Amino acid sequence: MMTASVCQAVARRGCCVGPFLFVGTRSTSSKPMAYHVIELLNQSVLLAEDAPAPADPNFLPRMLVFFAVTAAIFYFIMIRPQKKKDDDFKQLLANLKENDHVVTVGGIYGVVTNVQRDADRVTIRVDESTGTKLRVGKSAIARVISDDADGESTTSAKQK
Repeated sequence: MMTASVCQAVARRGCCVGPFLFVGTRSTSSKPMAYHVIELLNQSVLLAEDAPAPADPNFLPRMLVFFAVTAAIFYFIMIRPQKKKDDDFKQLLANLKENDHVVTVGGIYGVVTNVQRDADRVTIRVDESTGTKLRVGKSAIARVISDDADGESTTSAKQK
């Protein structure tokens, strides 16, 4: 929007101004039309610079409160639930015992035959007929499958 003084300056020069360009001219000056356009833009910029925005004295406290609230929301929505899942999973691995049915991160189903807690290794039997056993790290266990008839797992897949 143009201010009244800019409109008066344009009217004195004899030009009609539309939203962004000169519509017509009645000027008798020898200066080219581009000169008048540039001068009008300069006056508009100068008028816009005359009134600096007042400084907000409460800017810093409000910004700090905003960041604190954002950090709290981030903590309670993302970090805390993930910590709880990790702690539950660590507890599950600590309670791992023989004859538990497990699934590895590679998707191999098996039955735990030996748990070596000091070496963080688990031996699982993957084939009943041949007695094939695999020795995997505890971190390779994705979940423990319960003995329920409907086959639900006691824990969800490991989240990284």
